[in-house]
Amino acid sequence: MSESSPAAFGQLATQLDAIEVLGPQDLDAAFEVAVRLEEEARAASAVDLQLRARLVQAAVRGRRGETAECGRILHDVNRWAAEHDHQYLLARSHRHLAAFFRQLGDLPAALEHAVRGVELLDETAPAPIRAYHLATLADALTNTGSFDRARQRYADAERIGEAVGDVQLRLLVLNNLAYMEHEAGDPYRALATAERMAAVAAAYGVALDSFSLDTLARTQMRLSRYADAEQTLQPAISARDVLAATEADGYAECLLTLAEVQRLRGATERARATLDECLRICERSDLRRIRMRAWGERAELYAALGCFEDAYAQYKVFHAEAMVVYSAERDARVRILQAVFETDEARRTSRHYRDLALRDPLTGLYNRRFVDGQLPALLREAADTGAPLSVALIDLDHFKRINDTCSHDAGDQVLRKFSELLTAGIDELCGCGGPDSPDAFAARLGGEEFLLVLPGIDGTEAVARLEKLRDSIRAHSWRPLTGDLPVTVSIGVATVPVTGASQSALLRRADHNLYIAKHAGRDCTVGDHSGSTEV
Repeated sequence: MSESSPAAFGQLATQLDAIEVLGPQDLDAAFEVAVRLEEEARAASAVDLQLRARLVQAAVRGRRGETAECGRILHDVNRWAAEHDHQYLLARSHRHLAAFFRQLGDLPAALEHAVRGVELLDETAPAPIRAYHLATLADALTNTGSFDRARQRYADAERIGEAVGDVQLRLLVLNNLAYMEHEAGDPYRALATAERMAAVAAAYGVALDSFSLDTLARTQMRLSRYADAEQTLQPAISARDVLAATEADGYAECLLTLAEVQRLRGATERARATLDECLRICERSDLRRIRMRAWGERAELYAALGCFEDAYAQYKVFHAEAMVVYSAERDARVRILQAVFETDEARRTSRHYRDLALRDPLTGLYNRRFVDGQLPALLREAADTGAPLSVALIDLDHFKRINDTCSHDAGDQVLRKFSELLTAGIDELCGCGGPDSPDAFAARLGGEEFLLVLPGIDGTEAVARLEKLRDSIRAHSWRPLTGDLPVTVSIGVATVPVTGASQSALLRRADHNLYIAKHAGRDCTVGDHSGSTEV
């Protein structure tokens, strides 16, 4: 067989299809196969197949933690595919870029690439490849809170996996779907999905990996099935020597879940020993985020024992660890993106991506990540200067009824239009503040809940101005979107006193006032009694 014959190309393509989804647990073996296939493709002068082999190598590097090198390869392959209008390779590179940006925490960019990865696949793509693209899109939708759309993509991917007999694909989809149901706040569906995953594995004689065991145990724990959860985790604990070397992060997750289960069962000494083991693994493998959560669980354990001083001390360690982790992750993201995007134009693109990471993909408003980064600084400034600062939590009334009656697409359009009105209203809200109010902003916290931050405006004035905003929202012509259903909002306002206040206390006070507004009949604004109300 000639290396440059069509048969050779087809054989190479088939082998790449088999390993590109990284089904094998042995990453070293997958990498070696990809390197060999790249050499064979080079000998056959098949540039597109060379680049597909490079995609596999990039994915392995990403799984190993070599994020910058992974991103550089993906960026180069994506650029070549775009320049040569190679739709199939472009689709594959977009899927891998979705995973890359998800790993960086840039969820809007991950969603953008996942959507392109699905759109560019045509009917000639192998069914398993299409399923993995759908699963990647579902993961991205989950991370941006689009749970109904994620369910649909997971269901499509699972149907393909069942049709082609790909057990690993089905297990991956079911594991991620169970996690999504957990995130969506439906513990019963999460458990049912995780149990279905376990049943599929058992039917085909496949052992669940540590991450899947942890998913199943967490769904059981959430419904107080503590004995079942502890039993679920036993295979991972029994294989500690192997997993500590090959799946350290998955094993550490299992230990953390087990410690929480043991605490909830009252087995506090066993929980303490399990946490100690988890922290040892985290230290050895530099698992900073899991270590941070383990410190938080240790604080919960001390509180359960009634050792509140120790619990507070552990919580302070947890809080300090969290600040270090978040700061390190932000710095790492910047370094990685700078390494990936080396030209001036690409650096501008990377800045654009970082800005997108602070935006809600549906409405374009800032997201909770931006709030957590910006609001503490504004609070410190208010405390230093003695200037007031008001926040408003805004909730669309009976929004579920709009989704259920008019469709989720109509609901999305309502959210986008409301966000436009909110953005337009900021200038009016802060108009008389002029240059003294440059830091006012609106954010979507999730679902139908929004936040307005109004520096330099006291509580009385904030309520008066927000009443005008509320009236304008009610008066807007919503009929083309919602028919006879009105669109109104309830607003809870809280204002920082001169002595200053924490972000959590301020938002808690605004949420309390929002609760009062909703129970007063909705479509109203409730604030503190005065601008100096303690929060």
